[in-house]
Amino acid sequence: MLPGIRVSPVIAALLAVATFAALLTDIRWRTDHAAADDGLSGTASGLALEFRLYLPGAASDGVRGTNQGSTTYVVKAGDTLFSIAKRFDTTVGVLMVANRLANRNVIQLGQTLIIPDANGRSALGYDISWPQCGGAYPETPFAFAVIGINRHDPMTKNACLASEVAWARQGSFGPMLYMNTASPPAGYTSAACAAGNELCRSYQFGREAAAFSLAYANTVASDVYYYWLDVESFNTWSTNKSANAEVVRGMIEYLQGQGKRVGLYSTWYQWPLAVGDYTPKLPIWVPGVAKGPADGPSACINAPIFGGGIIEMVQWTHTFDGNYLC
Repeated sequence: MLPGIRVSPVIAALLAVATFAALLTDIRWRTDHAAADDGLSGTASGLALEFRLYLPGAASDGVRGTNQGSTTYVVKAGDTLFSIAKRFDTTVGVLMVANRLANRNVIQLGQTLIIPDANGRSALGYDISWPQCGGAYPETPFAFAVIGINRHDPMTKNACLASEVAWARQGSFGPMLYMNTASPPAGYTSAACAAGNELCRSYQFGREAAAFSLAYANTVASDVYYYWLDVESFNTWSTNKSANAEVVRGMIEYLQGQGKRVGLYSTWYQWPLAVGDYTPKLPIWVPGVAKGPADGPSACINAPIFGGGIIEMVQWTHTFDGNYLC
């Protein structure tokens, strides 16, 4: 109040009520339960009455700042991951990995999403593995990185996994991990399989290979959610493509059973050479379809698919493998 001016108690009370009312803004109709997956847009919708108290200076559109250059965003009715990504000049893939989301078509009304910093929103990252042991790693900054667990074959270890994961944690979010696939070695047996049952033997080997790699990864990166399976035709495969598919299926099911999200790295040409017409319909990571970062967005749309999947990442090769999250 100004010095020397008297205000009656009634007026003072009215001013207090008005001030408090000014802080109670943005009464919204919101869902009272998780948004349903419509299979297309992932739109958050529904009805419930919500009151919010916004302090002076706070954003009133669902966006909140953080101390690390990233922000958070509260999902509103009608939002989709695509619309949110467009708003923040990034991609759906970035939002999914940064927030450990399992399905691009499902978001929760009132859910708080992390919006990465400018480097993270660029959707540009690297992948490295055992060939980079003893050498320099890509320079920072970068959005994310994918690290190989094995030394080319299943049941082997990338000796530099710990240092490569530590480097990858310098990214804006992540990291992700990948493991190699192949047929069982000669002489492999499983107590779960009858003698001569190649399909069963292949499936059990897949589960054991995934368990081996995950246990090794957990020594330095137990928090990682996104795993990729490297399925290339020049890996060691049987001539029985159905058996090869059982290896991959065993790995997928083991990792999913451990609460991990699984994707596939291959090409439209190599995938059927290795596993025939196996169609797991998982996210896919496609190499050789982009020449550099500028090609990322178009490659995400135009690259040939395999295994019934949706493209979530594309790769190119220069000094290091570069990647773009779609």
